[in-house]
Amino acid sequence: MVAAYFLIPMLMHDYAGNVDARLVHADSLELQIALLAYAECYARLTQRGRTSGTYTRCNIANEPTLDEMSFGRWARYRRHALGLTRADVAARAGMAQSNLAAIDAGRRSAEPRTVARLRATLSARPSILFDRNRAAILDAARRHRVTNGRVFGSVARGEDRPCASDVDLLVELPKDDAAAAYLESADEAARILTVPVDVVPDRGSRADRVLTAARREAAAL
Repeated sequence: MVAAYFLIPMLMHDYAGNVDARLVHADSLELQIALLAYAECYARLTQRGRTSGTYTRCNIANEPTLDEMSFGRWARYRRHALGLTRADVAARAGMAQSNLAAIDAGRRSAEPRTVARLRATLSARPSILFDRNRAAILDAARRHRVTNGRVFGSVARGEDRPCASDVDLLVELPKDDAAAAYLESADEAARILTVPVDVVPDRGSRADRVLTAARREAAAL
């Protein structure tokens, strides 16, 4: 894979600051495809007046994006994604269930050692999270009118690792308001899975070698 550089508008970490153009180094197939898709959809939003220097990311029911989540909220979402109860997690992490409940609800900040313990307890390969929540991902896709969803990249190849891999989805977007569907479906999928998700539009007009490679390894949802 030949490394590439992309000069694209990148949103600030909290998705509510000024838009900043950055030179991004992409040395993997998955990142190159994701950056191409992001740049295209961001341009569409800009052209349609959906964004400005103070662009705010759309999301369902004002739920935070993955990057906006507090640790307590992330831990609660990850627990649900793994199908674990609060009692399960507290027992595995060796902590009182009441302490976990307070962290879950945002009433208490977790100390660094507690954060490390919970992250270890809740660690999981993205492929496991994806398999457990496949139905929820399909439901989210239907809500955003995203069709023909397929997974590619490390999850499809069985090479994903906890804390090191994201989930790459190849999809077909609705012809009207495709940019909003792209951004919102990616946000909701990441919220469900509690790992970064790259949603890539499968557009015939951009049938280049990287997209062709993604199609070749993609597996249906």
